[in-house]
Amino acid sequence: DGIGADALAVGGYSNSNSADHSTWVAMDPSSLTPEMILQSAAIRYPANEQQWTRQTAVYANQYGVDYLVYEGGQHMQPYQQGDWAYNHAVWDAQIHPGMYDLYMTNFATHAEPEVDCKLFAAFAYIGERESRYGSWGHLENMGQISSPATLKASSPKYKALLDVKKEQSGN
Repeated sequence: DGIGADALAVGGYSNSNSADHSTWVAMDPSSLTPEMILQSAAIRYPANEQQWTRQTAVYANQYGVDYLVYEGGQHMQPYQQGDWAYNHAVWDAQIHPGMYDLYMTNFATHAEPEVDCKLFAAFAYIGERESRYGSWGHLENMGQISSPATLKASSPKYKALLDVKKEQSGN
């Protein structure tokens, strides 16, 4: 009695899947580009992560609790954390300017009135990019923030975090 939930906290990621892996592993690794990695995530996003976000928001709204993302960003890593010939394309997608667009699409979904995400906690601040376990960092090192004019090209995930915050604050 008297104990209840105040919020529904979910993950807010975009990613690749086993079908992507099957396609990529069958390709000549030199022909797979970061753009192709990002394109597959962008194509799948509306029917998967976006739909899932909207469906889980229905539950939050149904029970009158806030919708939160306890951790989010991108979840693109080599399939089953393996050593695949295409790993470099996945890692290079992390710093491709198209990653910014994928992030902004994800943020826009979470800002939709029917979702009304109250908190989106990005995971993680700094991390290794070329890891088969995931490229979780929004930055690879602190030196990247010394050049704000080039952030979209060098650190698109971090730049998206800054820009969505600026949009929210109206600055």
